[in-house]
Amino acid sequence: MSRKDIPILYGEAFELGVNRALAEKAYVLPEEAFLEDFMEEPRDEGLLVEARELAMKYVDFYDRILSSKEPLAEFLEYYKTFQSGKRSRKINVEELDLTKTDKMNILALLELGRKTGELLKRRYPEFLLQPPLRIPTSYEKYLYPDFIAFSGIEPLAIGDFKVSVGFLGADLSSVVWSVNFDYYNVKELALRAIPLSPDNFKSLYKALSKYFKAFHYATIFNRFPIDVLVVFPLGVSILRFNSREELDEMKYSLKDLVGKMLPEQFKEHASDILKYLTDGSAYVRKDENSKKFYLVIDNGNAEIPLWSSGCYPSWKYGSVKTGEPKYTDIKGRRKRHKADVERLIEEVDLLIDASDQGVGKNHVLLKHIAELAKAGKRALIIAPRKHILYEAEAKLRENYSGIRLIIVTSEGKRSIEKVETYQEGLNAPEGREWRATGKLTEYIRSKEYSVILTTTATFQWLRSNVWKLILRDIDVIVFDEFTNSGSPAVESILGFLRFYSRNPNGRKVIITDASITEPKLFLDAFKKHLSAKGPLYTPLEVLISESSSDPIVERFDVNNISAAYYRLHLDFELKFYALGFGVEGKLPDWHSLIERISRMVKKDVDFKKLLERGKVVFYADNKLYVDDLTEFLLSQGFKAEEVHSGIERDSSKLEGNIVGTSSLAFGANLENHEILVFIPPYPGHRYIDNAYNVELYRQVIKRLRGYKGKPKHIVFVGLAEKEEDESMHYYLARNFIRKILTNRSFHVRLPMFSSESGSFYSAKEQPLRTGEKREVPIETFLRDYYPQLKRILSAAGFIVRPTFHLQLSLERDWNLPIPYRVYKIAGEHVTKKFGFEVLPLKDFSDQRERLLELMSDKRYKEGAQILLGIVGKDFNPLNYKNEHVLARVLERKLKPEWIKAGYSSVLLVPFIYPRSMEKLPHGLESPLKKLFLGDWRYVEIPVKVIEERGKGKFEVPGILAFHPGFGKRTERGDIPFREKIVMALEKERKGESTLYLPNVWKAI
Repeated sequence: MSRKDIPILYGEAFELGVNRALAEKAYVLPEEAFLEDFMEEPRDEGLLVEARELAMKYVDFYDRILSSKEPLAEFLEYYKTFQSGKRSRKINVEELDLTKTDKMNILALLELGRKTGELLKRRYPEFLLQPPLRIPTSYEKYLYPDFIAFSGIEPLAIGDFKVSVGFLGADLSSVVWSVNFDYYNVKELALRAIPLSPDNFKSLYKALSKYFKAFHYATIFNRFPIDVLVVFPLGVSILRFNSREELDEMKYSLKDLVGKMLPEQFKEHASDILKYLTDGSAYVRKDENSKKFYLVIDNGNAEIPLWSSGCYPSWKYGSVKTGEPKYTDIKGRRKRHKADVERLIEEVDLLIDASDQGVGKNHVLLKHIAELAKAGKRALIIAPRKHILYEAEAKLRENYSGIRLIIVTSEGKRSIEKVETYQEGLNAPEGREWRATGKLTEYIRSKEYSVILTTTATFQWLRSNVWKLILRDIDVIVFDEFTNSGSPAVESILGFLRFYSRNPNGRKVIITDASITEPKLFLDAFKKHLSAKGPLYTPLEVLISESSSDPIVERFDVNNISAAYYRLHLDFELKFYALGFGVEGKLPDWHSLIERISRMVKKDVDFKKLLERGKVVFYADNKLYVDDLTEFLLSQGFKAEEVHSGIERDSSKLEGNIVGTSSLAFGANLENHEILVFIPPYPGHRYIDNAYNVELYRQVIKRLRGYKGKPKHIVFVGLAEKEEDESMHYYLARNFIRKILTNRSFHVRLPMFSSESGSFYSAKEQPLRTGEKREVPIETFLRDYYPQLKRILSAAGFIVRPTFHLQLSLERDWNLPIPYRVYKIAGEHVTKKFGFEVLPLKDFSDQRERLLELMSDKRYKEGAQILLGIVGKDFNPLNYKNEHVLARVLERKLKPEWIKAGYSSVLLVPFIYPRSMEKLPHGLESPLKKLFLGDWRYVEIPVKVIEERGKGKFEVPGILAFHPGFGKRTERGDIPFREKIVMALEKERKGESTLYLPNVWKAI
């Protein structure tokens, strides 16, 4: 029998699991009963008792299967005797050729269904399972949605289950589906819509068909208002309709979306594809032998061939047309901004200045603070990067030479050495306070300084006792770059604002952040967080909305403060270009890339002359790329400087060509440069899939400026994994520029967590005392030391990979509402199988000399200290015969005899197993990552998990995640860390007013 029948069993397993979770709050009507009987008032108590007994059978079925010595045989027996007769399409289970992986996945979906059902059960009071829904045109025919949710006789929701885990045409058991779906609202989908590849369209159509099927049920049921739910193993999509007209409007919007995303090859058959989408019964099939596609209709009894001669153009680079800039009067805009902001500072307690880059937010603010300092008042400035503080310091001194200010950072430095295992020590001044939080508290109390500047990394550790001190002794508190401060700092700032809004004490708070682009998206969230009691989480949200006014001024009150949101727009003259570029090996061919860019932009500018004049900026969020490209430019005689978080410098005075990471978005002055080149962090990266980082790109671009008659130039390079994909990456980059980057209607609000004390992310590791030595566990080593070690060795021409085999006693399960089994590693464990694989790159032949040179290069100072601390201070690469011998010596010297593991780790293993796994899938991320955006202490490592079940071994890609909070003991009166994660993830997994669809941008 065809493998296409196996997904039916997958679906049945998932449905049984969901029904088992719902059973205690559910009913199943006996065969002679009608839906109308259940909805009559008063309700028939006899019918309810019988219907509840029938629903509770799912508990018996489920428990009997899982407690059986042969659970799969028990499940197949359940399907044959109870379910197969109810389905329009029957399969003969005896003829199915189930692999070991299929058997594992069927049992896994039972459990995953139960977990998903628990989510539903917490939302609705009662459920009617498989209700008979009479088709109005035929008295004798019925449809059977998977459930209708009720409160008494009032219907609340109607929904259907869908096991849609296939992607890119692959059989669902051969893919790791956990990275392939995401939530989108309809307006966002319409904005991002582009013609898809046939494989991607197949996956999208399959998922959308389930939505249309649920809409079809809701249309026949015809009770409004109602929630329409589509329940996937990965998440729940909840769409609210107040009327039939709203439902019809959604159908129309989705059909329009499907039309826009039709592959070029399918456009001749557009009418059939849209026609058979209406009731959700059709799907697209791919013949794996002929590679042709068919539209399957009439319950699989008929097919329409879809393939035609249409194909994609083969352009690989070119300029990108964008809209004309609207707000370009820089002098006038700056004058208006200054007047408005100075007035609002006087009128409100809390001001959010979200004006565009270039209008002079910091100029106006720092001048205001200098004036306050002259008048004897005090200010506290908090920013995410040190170089922002250095720039602020310089500007404050320009405004007021006699100002008393100080930048507060930690004076402690950790070092590492290897004895038997890795040990770390602390180098810090003796006899005085060296910790940043302690120093900050002292300076606030002492009143010695008028202006105190510190980082959000310092501020995030402060609690209410210091908040009181700040509001007692500081007149103005400024938070710069709020959104991009990282999730721990955002939580701490929101906690402080919550406290401040109830106890303002006459103080002023100012937030400056151009990423807070739309008040409708942000202000409601701000008000919820500030007025809440206890922890609150707001998930990532996208809003498509065009601003109707300029400037935007929104006033609001929350608790005991008055507040205002202000945004003045500013546009610059810019020209955009997109380029697809193939990469062979570990690093791009910089010479070829520069030649390709030169040819592309030659009609507008001479790229090589700009390099000679030091007028080019390269952005790459990969420090290895930054290092290698900088070295290449220097070797070609061009002046070049690096900018990234590992280099402490004033970014307001940058000269020559610049090669930098996302640090360029914060305080970097790029006005003297002419062209900006964006390079992805790895081949295969797609800007449009990472569209939620759009504000970072916008901020870097606007630091370049661009004036009337003298436009600046912006190049987006799409790195392809092979040459034949260059055209695809060109089109993806072009669409990102047109549809997202330059579209003022696209707004993003990142996830935010808040609490009374700012304590969700605050789990501290045991503080290290001066002169003390302590063992370094694997988590700390991989987070704090390995990246810098890898950076220096990679720059010298080596591939470096940590290798470890952990066989640990695991405490199952944290039971998080995600499609992973989550294991908390119980206690600390020791492994002797931790080490490194070090291989010389073929492209290099001078690794020994390069490593010796880099060890004295200030850019690699931290990596060199770590390397010498582990392998010994007298290590000299030239003492070894060649690069191969050196690699073997490094492997031996870097390897500890043993290392601790497990004190703050969780292991996430997908419920569904791939049929085979040759290598770890690229871009594997867990649902936890959204919760820890910008938290440097959170680390995920994709790992191969080998599970031994009976006589079989199963390989599955898992994620080993580290964070101190995972090992944190709950403080008295605090909510356990796991419960806070559950609260946030439940909001993430239930998509309110969004569709849960294959992430077609991730694998176009």
